[in-house]
Parts: sequence; C-alpha cells; structure tokens
Amino acid sequence: MPQKPLPDAALAEIRALLQEGRRIEAIKVIRWHTDLGLKEAKERAEAIERELGIPPPQGASGVGCLGVLIVIALIAWFAYRWLIARVQ
Repeated sequence: MPQKPLPDAALAEIRALLQEGRRIEAIKVIRWHTDLGLKEAKERAEAIERELGIPPPQGASGVGCLGVLIVIALIAWFAYRWLIARVQ
C-alpha cells in the first residue's frame, strides 16, 4: 500500500520536532495527517530521521532493575558476613 503523502507544512513540523528530539510528538503529527497505525507512523518517523541524519535514540543499557537488585543483594550479603565475622 503506498504511503499517503504528508503536506509540506506537516513535513516541516515533523522534521523540526525530530531535530528537537521530540519523536512522540512527531509520530502523533504523522498519524494525524496520514491515518497510519502507531507502528507504521513510528517507522515513517524513523525513515525521516535517517533522511535528516539523526542518530537513533539510545536504548536501555540492558542492566535494568534486576542488575541493580543483584548488586544491592551482594553488598548486603558481604556486609552481613563482615558483621558476623566482627561479632565472633
């Protein structure tokens, strides 16, 4: 299915939003003017970002909450062992 063309004014607004890092607002504008679904509008925004030379947003580091909890648990375990050794 061919993509519905964006009006020049909307395309200028989308480009400005993307250059400001306001991707969600740009996707909303794309959806408003094209009636695309969320996935398709996001893909179109990413295509415009590539045209503009905007690097993709940084993803999560992958550590997340589980990694933080493991580190806290290890610190607590070592502190507990240290306290037990001092008491005896």
